[in-house]
Amino acid sequence: MTHAQSSSEDAVRVILVPYPLNLLSAFAYYLLEASGVLSSHVFYRYQRFHKDEDSPTRLCLFGPSLFEKVGWCIDDDVPADSKTKRALHRISRFCRDACGQYRQKHDELQEKIARMEGSPRDILETCAGYFRELVEKGLDPFRDELPPFPQYVQTPASIIKTVLRRETFGKDIMHLSRPVYQLNPLTNRDEETGSTTIELDRNQARLLSGQHLTIGVVGQAGLGKSTITANLFHELEEQIRRQSRRSGWRDFGIKVRYLDADFGTPTLSAIMAGKAQDKEALRKLKRPWTMKMAVEAVRQVELGRSEANILLVDFPGKVDQITELLAAPLDGAILVTPSGGGSGSEETWGNLLDNTLGIELLAHIFSGKPGEESKVMRHSLNDAVRGQITRSDRRVHSYDRFYMHLAKVLLFNLLPYLVEQRYKALQKLAA
Repeated sequence: MTHAQSSSEDAVRVILVPYPLNLLSAFAYYLLEASGVLSSHVFYRYQRFHKDEDSPTRLCLFGPSLFEKVGWCIDDDVPADSKTKRALHRISRFCRDACGQYRQKHDELQEKIARMEGSPRDILETCAGYFRELVEKGLDPFRDELPPFPQYVQTPASIIKTVLRRETFGKDIMHLSRPVYQLNPLTNRDEETGSTTIELDRNQARLLSGQHLTIGVVGQAGLGKSTITANLFHELEEQIRRQSRRSGWRDFGIKVRYLDADFGTPTLSAIMAGKAQDKEALRKLKRPWTMKMAVEAVRQVELGRSEANILLVDFPGKVDQITELLAAPLDGAILVTPSGGGSGSEETWGNLLDNTLGIELLAHIFSGKPGEESKVMRHSLNDAVRGQITRSDRRVHSYDRFYMHLAKVLLFNLLPYLVEQRYKALQKLAA
């Protein structure tokens, strides 16, 4: 949130928003909007890390220096000695930490903002309108009575408490086999020497009801991302069908959808239509990427997300400004890299997911070579799955033990865990 970043209208492409949203972050967004530096090409995502790392393409509405940056923004953009400047500084101090007799007023407004449900863009726009009203009316949050906060869908405290009580649904345990590998010194390769089991609670999948989670399948081109997306989609649907046939699960209506976001090479669409073996037809579909295509792809992601509980998105195979824009709506990612490494792909994509955007890694898949096997390599509860696939042949396969394992872990552990962690961030408000 620096003056240098506002020199170009399209400089900022992604705004990282803390979850839950806090007063100072909401006020910082109001200042950005009022200064006119945000274009229609800006996209928003919730951020799981508390890092303070702005860049020319990315803006963080959080971090230890946010209060100072808000002050700089007011000082740079508002005429000196004006009533507006003094009012903005008063609101800024109130949002940061109102103590003593003003604490209750601060906390009540903070709770309303933190429990707002919806897209970060819509929530920030609503908050900006509220702060705009304070400024236009010349209200001092310390001295004056605050106007009612706009009506907005809020997460009820009762739901937060329910989600955090695992005993609400009881337990419905599934035992999942997990291989054990040891290094063979003669071949210098990991070999399967046995197996252990882990317990997954099927009832955790009930937390996905009403959620809208987006998972990106990312990695360099040519590793089978489209094949992985197609097979995982079919396996998730199969697991949901099986679960809905069990006693007490008839109303388990979790919807899974897929989206081919690689507009430049729409391979996934061809796989799902059963036409991916025609290489010449696929070649004719290729076209160069443009920012206009990227914006349309993100809009398609946002639309698909609203219509599904789980949306799988097949990504283009290149890290650039377009990829960062496309990744804005993701809740989690599945990273695909070459078996054996050495390409720099893991470091490049890992840096984008972890350091740049703070996107949860759900699985790391190695694209195996001919003769290697599809397998689960490592997995523990609440942690990313590591495995290998070998058939990246643009077909949907009826059986593959890695896809079966990954679908079960996503449905009954990792995705519910994401939801649970978000509600834990609101737990203090429900106390």
